[in-house]
Amino acid sequence: MDFSKFLAEDFEVKAWVNGAFRAVQQEAPGKVDAHAATLVMKLQVFIQEVNKAVEETSHQALQSMPRVLREVETLKQEATFLKEQMVLVREDIKRLEADTAQSMQVLVELDHVKSRMQLAAESLQEADKWSTLSADIEETFKTQDVSMISAKLTSMQSSLAVLVDTPDYSEKCVHLEALKNRLEALASPQIVAAFNTQSVDQARVFVKVFTEVDRLPQLLAYYYKCHKVQLVAVWQDLCQSDLPLDRQLMEIYDVLLGTWHSQLQWASQVFQKPHQVVTVLLIQALGALVPSIPVCLSTAMEQAGPESKLSQLLGLYAATAYFARGLEAALQPSLRECNPVKVTELVEAVYGPYRPFQLQYGALEEENLLIQMSTVPL
Repeated sequence: MDFSKFLAEDFEVKAWVNGAFRAVQQEAPGKVDAHAATLVMKLQVFIQEVNKAVEETSHQALQSMPRVLREVETLKQEATFLKEQMVLVREDIKRLEADTAQSMQVLVELDHVKSRMQLAAESLQEADKWSTLSADIEETFKTQDVSMISAKLTSMQSSLAVLVDTPDYSEKCVHLEALKNRLEALASPQIVAAFNTQSVDQARVFVKVFTEVDRLPQLLAYYYKCHKVQLVAVWQDLCQSDLPLDRQLMEIYDVLLGTWHSQLQWASQVFQKPHQVVTVLLIQALGALVPSIPVCLSTAMEQAGPESKLSQLLGLYAATAYFARGLEAALQPSLRECNPVKVTELVEAVYGPYRPFQLQYGALEEENLLIQMSTVPL
């Protein structure tokens, strides 16, 4: 007999009884009473087994209950003990924090004292170092070794940074600047030679030296001056030639554009910001031309006849615009590396000479139109 149906949640007595008698009625209708008696006997046996299992389970539960209660009581006692220990630990922590705060304050004060003592010791060492370097610097200058002199001056500069609170600090600064000037004067012929010959190795040495002594702007001034002299000489030769002004402008603009490409390639091996250096070079070169481009433009416009003033201006402007487009194409691939302020200054240096003629342009157009109209037969 399958007793598992009694465990189902949807168990129905009528359905189970009908199912138990259905097969007997079909196979042996006369044995229904015997089958019922057998079925009742099996159910009674099953009930007895279930009751026995329930009694055994209840007995085991009753036997284990005292142990569970004991374990619960033990757990409760342990929890109480743990709570008491946590209270003690909290008190210990508070007491330790109070003691530590005082100890830390003492340690902080001792650290401040130590720092002051170290600073005083370093100041004394640097003062002694300054005195030693000051005494040795003259002998070092006699060697005329730029790198060795630069190393000495760099050490003196480091010492001076520590001696900022000493009474004679300003005098030391003046003395150090005088020594830097002597170094610059000593190195100037070599610097000019390095820039004129485009010696990368020599230029790198001077960039390192002048960077260490905080004189890099002065070194750049030498670089700009060397190239400005060459560019101004080219412009003066052009001005003395028989070429018209628009051709002179085109020639000098070609030289400037070639200078941009060649010097950018060279400066990239020497300076940290080559694009900015070459941009400033062009700005200074355009401003150093003698006679200046604005003067040349004004002279050309004054000498031009009324009928040719406008065409003269447009021709000169076309030469400048052509140079500007070439310069823009050269700048475009590395525009992110350029200084926007310096690029704006370069644009101003290129187009600035035409600003006075912007206000005159309307009058020039009107004058040119009247001249053309006067030639039309009525």
